[in-house]
Amino acid sequence: MKTALMISAFAVSLNACAIDEVGVELDEVPADSDSDGPHHEKLAANGMSSDMMLLTTIPVAKLTNAYADTMASTPEGRHVLQYLVGCALASGATQVASYTSGGVQYTMTIPGSIGLYTGWKSLAPSLTSQRLISSCMLSRMNESGASLTISIRGTSYPMDAGETTSHTIQEGAFFGNVFAGSDNYWGACDAAPATATSRQCAQNGHCGVVTWAGACSTACTGSSTLSCTANGITWPTATVYLNAADF
Repeated sequence: MKTALMISAFAVSLNACAIDEVGVELDEVPADSDSDGPHHEKLAANGMSSDMMLLTTIPVAKLTNAYADTMASTPEGRHVLQYLVGCALASGATQVASYTSGGVQYTMTIPGSIGLYTGWKSLAPSLTSQRLISSCMLSRMNESGASLTISIRGTSYPMDAGETTSHTIQEGAFFGNVFAGSDNYWGACDAAPATATSRQCAQNGHCGVVTWAGACSTACTGSSTLSCTANGITWPTATVYLNAADF
């Protein structure tokens, strides 16, 4: 899924597909603005770091405006929220979040993209749905802050024409549960002897909060898309492929 994400009160651009650009810009504007500039509270383009995830609680509850507003109350929460909505809701769906910064109220309209749990606005995600959304979230973490495209493959993930030919190097797989609760677990395995220097969370020791399950060949079954078992659970898994040009 290749995405270009600009979130504001009035302008949103997002192309739904199965190649994801790890690196986005967030631009919010005051809620009473009548244009998309000037921008405020801008977060420079970068991947979602594990620190942002650690500082943000993701409750197991129905997605409402109040839910989104609570997450959007911190800069880290706003960043995590736009990835979360993108993973869960489908292209064409949106979620609004409002927050106050410096005495000014801001509103963000966040677009859906992948559609792993399209019923979130009606019902809190089940354990299975939590784990599926989480595979997407974990696959999009990028400690380096660099921007590159990745191909995310697995159960319920859409695929683009040409994706299998443009992204041919299997990096690894991501699985777990980032939602609050006793099932919380962040896991990854690596499928390649080396990966792009700007994408190393599948490798042992590069993302300290991620539990490295070892080589995917031993932790998982399957080939083009993997199913991984760790911590006594067989998880819904996001298998990531890279473009050779990024090495």
